[in-house]
Amino acid sequence: MKKILALVALVLVFGCDDGDITVKSFDFSGASVSTCTQNNIYYKTNTTEALILEIAPSNLYNIESELDGTGSMIPREIAITTSGANKVLYRNYNGPASTTNLICNTGDLTVTSPSVIEEWTGEGTILVTTQKDYTNGKLTGYIHNITLKQITFNSGNETIRINDNLFGSFTSPLGFNFSYGDEETPIAVACETASEDRVYKTSGNDVIILNFPDNTFVNVVGTLPIIELSADEEDYELLFKTYSGTVNSSIVCDLDTTIDINQNWRASSGSIIVVTTEDDINPGTFFHEIRLKDVVFSRTDVTSGETFTLYEVLSEENAQEAEDNGGFLLGTYVTN
Repeated sequence: MKKILALVALVLVFGCDDGDITVKSFDFSGASVSTCTQNNIYYKTNTTEALILEIAPSNLYNIESELDGTGSMIPREIAITTSGANKVLYRNYNGPASTTNLICNTGDLTVTSPSVIEEWTGEGTILVTTQKDYTNGKLTGYIHNITLKQITFNSGNETIRINDNLFGSFTSPLGFNFSYGDEETPIAVACETASEDRVYKTSGNDVIILNFPDNTFVNVVGTLPIIELSADEEDYELLFKTYSGTVNSSIVCDLDTTIDINQNWRASSGSIIVVTTEDDINPGTFFHEIRLKDVVFSRTDVTSGETFTLYEVLSEENAQEAEDNGGFLLGTYVTN
């Protein structure tokens, strides 16, 4: 981050009678952006100094920025105020500002030790551009780049204005691993107690659920009519949920569970293909192979409009296999 230089807007005299203009310097060049996992704070430090930015989750979401006619990302503007959910502060302490406990422990930015010897509160506008972050071809998060477009800092009667200064970038993870597709023989199972014919597959803290009408999986050899998915479809819901702990059958099948759900997603487009075969060795046992094709999930627990496509959260190998075989093999559901 380049060195921020600003002039005091009001002419103040500090022990001088000749009207000298005070110059304040915020120098965070080379400092990286750190994040607080327990709240919405992002900050940079330099010895005893800290530049602290608090952004409400509703303003910082995982959606890739749109492009203009030249291919450049169009930034989102976020208003910064002194009393709202989006804030920016500069602080100078009487000790090192390098510990996360100093800044991250409280959401209201209150500090106990070391103490603050200088503080400037800012208001104005920041710009955010967001791009997808891939690891080995798999979507793993989003990179947010933040610029302080126009910020006015105040401390008592002093005012500092900065324009178009890069705060820095940080990566927000997806919040789930999506480890499906690595099993040698993927299996989907059904709930025995749920009111619906709920077929699902778990992976760690994640679960994919097919909320389909009773008798969807009929014991007839052949291919079922393709099930088209949409945000408005009521009878055929394809859900993806992430929980705060490891998922088991009792959690998935108890419709009134109190276990915390971290994220809720629903397929808003795509299709499901089911091919049924009968076991040659055990007649009367049927295998329903379930494939998901071109599925897009939309987040439903927040109103940000976040989405992801199924293939981009698979490993490169699994995504290519899905493309080559008419869809991703979620698993085989066995009925008698």
